[in-house]
Amino acid sequence: MTRRRVVVITHTAEIGGAEAALLKLLAELDRERFEPYAVVFAHGPLVSRLRALGIPTRVLPLGRAGAVTRTETSSLPALAGAAAGTAAFVPRLVRALRSSGAELAIANSLKAATVLAAAAPLAGLPWVWQLHDRLASDYLPARTAWAMRGLARVGPRCVVVNSEAVRTTLGRIRPERSVVAYPGLDDAGFAHPRAETFERPERPLIGILGRISATKGQREFVEAARRLAADHPGARFRIVGAALFQDGDYEHALRAEVARAGLDELIEFAGWSDDPAAAIRALDLLVHASPVPEPFGQVVVEAMAAGVPVVATDAGGVPEILDPDGSAVAVADGVRRSELGILARPGDAGALARAIRLALDDPGAAREAAARARLSALARFTAAGTARTAEGAWARALPEIGGIAH
Repeated sequence: MTRRRVVVITHTAEIGGAEAALLKLLAELDRERFEPYAVVFAHGPLVSRLRALGIPTRVLPLGRAGAVTRTETSSLPALAGAAAGTAAFVPRLVRALRSSGAELAIANSLKAATVLAAAAPLAGLPWVWQLHDRLASDYLPARTAWAMRGLARVGPRCVVVNSEAVRTTLGRIRPERSVVAYPGLDDAGFAHPRAETFERPERPLIGILGRISATKGQREFVEAARRLAADHPGARFRIVGAALFQDGDYEHALRAEVARAGLDELIEFAGWSDDPAAAIRALDLLVHASPVPEPFGQVVVEAMAAGVPVVATDAGGVPEILDPDGSAVAVADGVRRSELGILARPGDAGALARAIRLALDDPGAAREAAARARLSALARFTAAGTARTAEGAWARALPEIGGIAH
C-alpha cells in the first residue's frame, strides 16, 4: 500500500469544536495510508497540539481577512476587505501547498475552504472539505450560506459532513460527493464513566458546558434555572466554559444579568475547563441549550460517554444523537423523551425548564436512559470510526497512481 501525503488547512489556531474534532481524527489516522501535514493561518494552541501528534505544521498568517466574523460577512465593506486580503494571500498558500509535497488538500473550516477553493487548483491539487457548519440562513448570514452552498457544489471532490442535518443544507449536490462522518471520542472520552448520578437528588448539579456564546444557549439555561428555583430549591446550576473568538461581550452581559436577577447563589460560572470530561462527570445532568440548530452537538456525545443524563435541544444534529431511530414521544409542551435522553424545543426557556424538571422529578428514569446512551455512544461515536470514514472519502478523492486507485 502506497502512503499518500495530505495537507490539512484550517484558519484558526484556537481550539473550538471543529478543531477538537480534527485533532481526534488525526490522532486515529492510519499512518500507513496517510502522511498528514498541516497549514494553519494563525499562531495558537492548535499548532502545538498538532505538532504534539507528530504532524509537521506550518503557520501561514492570513492577517485581517482571517479575523472577519460570520456576522461581519453580511457587511459589504467587511466582505470586500476580507476578499482583498484573501486574494493577496492565495499566492502564498499556493507556494505552501506545492512545497508540502501533498497530493490532497483538506479544508477544516469555512474560511479555509474559501481560500483553498482558489489555491488548490493553482497548486494542481484536488481537495476535500471537512464541513462542521450548517449552510443555512438560521446558522450563517444568508449571503454566506448561499455562497458556501455554491462552493460545495463546484469546489471539493467530496464534502465530509458531521451529521445528516449538515448534509441536508448542502443543496443540490450529487449524493456520491458527500459522506457523513460523525465526530467520535477517543478511548479517554469513554474512560471512568460516572457510576451513579443523582446521588443526592435533593442537591442535584445541573450544568451546561462549552464556549459561552449566544448560539450555545447559556441565556436560555439561566432563564430555565430561574424558573426551576421555586419547585427545586436545592438544585444548583453551573456554567462551564468561557467566551472565545468575538463573544466576550455576550459573556459580560450574561454575568451582569445573573447578578441583577440575584441568581449568584443559584448559578455558578466555573470558567474554562482543561478537562471537559471531568467537568461533565461532576454533573448530575448535562444540558445542551443551543437556540439555533447546531450541526452536531459534541458535548451531548461526551455526556453520553460519561454516563451522565442529558437534556438537549431538539434540532440540528442533536436528534440524530439522542433519537437515532425516531422513536421519541411528546411528554410535555415542546418536550420529547427518547430512550437515550430528553429533547426540548430550541430557543424556548420554558420548554427547557420543563425538560430539566422531568429529569429531576424521575432520577431513576434519567439514570436508565444514561446507561443506554453510553452503550449507544460506544457503538456509534468513536474517533476510530470517524477516521475510517474520513479516510475512505480522502482515498476516493486522491488522484490515481499509474492508473490504479489506492
